[in-house]
Amino acid sequence: MREAEEQAAKRAADTAAKEAEKAAAAAVAVAQRIAEAQETEAEAAHEEEEIAFLLEKKARKGGRLLKSDRERLSALEHNATKRAEARAARDIAEAKTTHALSAPAADKVDLSEPSFTFPTLDGE
Repeated sequence: MREAEEQAAKRAADTAAKEAEKAAAAAVAVAQRIAEAQETEAEAAHEEEEIAFLLEKKARKGGRLLKSDRERLSALEHNATKRAEARAARDIAEAKTTHALSAPAADKVDLSEPSFTFPTLDGE
């Protein structure tokens, strides 16, 4: 009996150690994603400042920029558009996930079967 208790305790300790390893790995992954997001946000802020500078320069010069400045502005605006599209896609996916998790199962109606039948005049 004592041996069975020791084996159960060992299994419980092994399970706890595995769960702790999984939790640590998940924490590292989350920290990496946060760091990447912060880096991306910093890069986006820098690019937005650069766009503002180039637009201001364009306004000062009567609507004209050097070819290199035009190309840089175009690239920065393209990057900003891609970021906005990616952000919108993430927001939509997050909203769908949130709705799916918060919607009660009763809201998921099978439309192939009628949920209401109109009464007939002949009493059927």
